[in-house]
Amino acid sequence: MLARTDYKEVPPRVDYALTPLGRSLADAIVPLCTWGTENMAEMTSIFAKRDTFP
Repeated sequence: MLARTDYKEVPPRVDYALTPLGRSLADAIVPLCTWGTENMAEMTSIFAKRDTFP
């Protein structure tokens, strides 16, 4: 999911990049993040009620 490039330098330098598989996972997570943003107020209310329940 991640490609790591170690340049074997001093000071150390390493780059990371998403592979095609990693990008496909990111594409799958975006709708979940969008849902969370769109429903944040309602979820906050639900959690607040839950946290005050005896």
